[in-house]
Amino acid sequence: MKTLTTLLILLLATTALAQAPAFVEYQWSQPTMTQGNPALNIPPIPTPAGSLDKYEVWRATPSDTTFVGFTPAVSPYTTDIQYAVAVDWNVPTTIRVRALDVQGRAGPWSLWADVLTVEPGAPGQTAKPEPVRVYFGS
Repeated sequence: MKTLTTLLILLLATTALAQAPAFVEYQWSQPTMTQGNPALNIPPIPTPAGSLDKYEVWRATPSDTTFVGFTPAVSPYTTDIQYAVAVDWNVPTTIRVRALDVQGRAGPWSLWADVLTVEPGAPGQTAKPEPVRVYFGS
């Protein structure tokens, strides 16, 4: 009976794990230049230190495109941003981001990241079968 209970617990835990999302950590670089202001004849300039506030992150799958969240801009001395996005198993997923400055102005969207499908592979080897009980009857 103990073996049967253990087997049932392992089966339930495996089923729960298979339904849990995977996480993909993406990375991008901060913008190094502003857009400038053509209306005022101001050319793009290097991004001023401390002017970036956060990044807006969107995720797309074949069925929808959704807002994921914001991640804060880091120190002006750090150029790479990392952000983990929950993805569903076997669903092609991509993200795009854009920077927002401290005044709330949004920069242009990044290109979409390469589409990634998290596929866990075939099941591993099954454990060796063990006898559970012996019974007689039809």
